[in-house]
Amino acid sequence: MFLGENPRESEGMATDSTDVLEFGLDGERYCVDISYVSEIVGREELTSVPNAPDYVVGVMDLRGESLQVRDPKTVFGVDGDPAGERIVVMVPDIGDDEKTTGWLVDSVHDVLTVSREDVDEDVDGVGVHGALRPDDRMVIWVDPTEVF
Repeated sequence: MFLGENPRESEGMATDSTDVLEFGLDGERYCVDISYVSEIVGREELTSVPNAPDYVVGVMDLRGESLQVRDPKTVFGVDGDPAGERIVVMVPDIGDDEKTTGWLVDSVHDVLTVSREDVDEDVDGVGVHGALRPDDRMVIWVDPTEVF
């Protein structure tokens, strides 16, 4: 599947470009296809979950529903505490449990429109589509369905 294909479109037709949400983790930049993002919210009080995997920071109330908050720094090997200020809420069909989850990120930057030519697919890693280089910065494109 080309990176520009919208994985959530029912037609499954490839397009020449797609939008991604760029976010920061301890000074490093990452992005996900915007079709996976339902909203961005501020961090609120988190409650620990006993015996949860290391990447689960806790749960919080999001308009009457429990939202599991995950720390992508743990999975990506990025240094720093899970002290992010923003939570990128992913749509319910991301991951193995098909529940709405949130990624704790330090900052949310831009929505970028990416074309096939913009993606360096020589960058390898689990859940990594490739690298983007907008404005002389490196942004790693990750697939949330493969990361956790």
